[in-house]
Amino acid sequence: MTIGLKMIFLLPLLVCLSGTANAGHLFTQSNQNTPINLTAGTGLQITQNANGFEAETPSLAANGQLSLYFYQTAGADATKNWVAGDAIKITIGSYTDTFYYSHPLAGLITQNSTELLVNDPLLAQAAINTATHLHFTVIDVAGQFTFEGYRIYTTTGTYHGTGAAPINQSQVVSASSLSGGGSPTASDTQTALAYNVAAIHGISAIQTGTINNSMNYDCTLFDKAGLCLSTGGRYSNASVSHANTTDAMIIGAYKLDDNIRIGAYVDQNLYNTTVGSIASFRSNTPLLGMFGVWNENQDRSGFEVKLSAGYNNSNLYMSRIAVGTSELGIGATGVNTVAGAAVVSYGIKLTPEWLTAPYFGVRHTSLTMQGYTETSPSLVNPLTYNTLHQDSTTALVGIRMSGHVLEDTSLFGSAGFEQDMYNYFSNYVATGLAGLTPIALNSNIQQTRAVMTFGVNYDLERGQRIGLTTIWRQEAYLPVDTKTAYITYTMGF
Repeated sequence: MTIGLKMIFLLPLLVCLSGTANAGHLFTQSNQNTPINLTAGTGLQITQNANGFEAETPSLAANGQLSLYFYQTAGADATKNWVAGDAIKITIGSYTDTFYYSHPLAGLITQNSTELLVNDPLLAQAAINTATHLHFTVIDVAGQFTFEGYRIYTTTGTYHGTGAAPINQSQVVSASSLSGGGSPTASDTQTALAYNVAAIHGISAIQTGTINNSMNYDCTLFDKAGLCLSTGGRYSNASVSHANTTDAMIIGAYKLDDNIRIGAYVDQNLYNTTVGSIASFRSNTPLLGMFGVWNENQDRSGFEVKLSAGYNNSNLYMSRIAVGTSELGIGATGVNTVAGAAVVSYGIKLTPEWLTAPYFGVRHTSLTMQGYTETSPSLVNPLTYNTLHQDSTTALVGIRMSGHVLEDTSLFGSAGFEQDMYNYFSNYVATGLAGLTPIALNSNIQQTRAVMTFGVNYDLERGQRIGLTTIWRQEAYLPVDTKTAYITYTMGF
């Protein structure tokens, strides 16, 4: 088959259960054909004869398309539709893939309860010879649904569903007896685990980047009562994996005297964060933290010492994708992230309105992902994963600058470097299938990393301020970086 191949399976709109066929997309090749009810762990092989092929110019564009159609009869039973919890594996020529209703790949999958449309360029490389028999398998990996027919489009013509051997419920067999449905191999499963590790990189980067940035949270607008309250929203993104979070945040502080303030913050993500179709997490508890600051002088010149600490617990859901013979595996676990920092700076007045402050400090960050065992339905070999640890003790050095550009508008920024003095990353270990080997969680640690901050504050009136802060930082997983922006509304009391 040439690279230009386009295909579509239509597992189409057949019959009512009484057996009356709709035209076009059905098992029209024999009056022996009926809708096929599939349950997890079962499937069937279809043999399409060459005389069912009609040479024509295809109407579908792009490199490989596959359309699967499910139960479409009047008075539909929802258990026969394509719904949450269902998964189907298709093998045709050299192409094999598993599709999950609950984990559609963005840009690749379009679906509803009766149709699954896949647009995958890899389908264009499947070894399909339109001059001979076509064999393909349909396997129910999870859930249950009714398969009602097919139509296949290629660049040179269309299989209309005529000319196939009889297809009915008697053809349904155990998936293990079908091509593409045998026992999972260690090599295919190892490949699937590598995708897990890539997703964990994204989760770890967004989690550690967020808690490290929170070490800079502060609230500095006070009035007679010595209170400061800041509310706002934050957006963070990790490159490569494109993991991102949108959060609501509250920061509060109390001024003990002219030189000391203490404070705390709550930062809660608003929706599940996903990495592809593999990892999804949401905070079980908000990101919680506290800080204390001592200034030598009220105008922040001279020495300043700041201590900060933060903690977060999140729920993580992992979906191991099926690669080749490997299985779909789903599990849930928890992720704990902890950080603490101590930073000393020295403020120098450049002008009455501008101040610069070299800083140095140390920070410790720890992330722990608890071990778990997969619990997916119909798993032959559920895998068990070890607890993962990521720890770093890091030296911080840089310079800050802040000042007014207008009476009510001020700018601030910083640039610095972080150098790991100690770091540790676990190996990713899965057991439950012979032949699997550990995978280094981070085999290329970026130990020296840059970080930059820029922001603007605008004073609305006495005791009120809006601000925008942006942060860019490199992360330990080369070449990952994180970008953060948050807007705050601050009031002094």
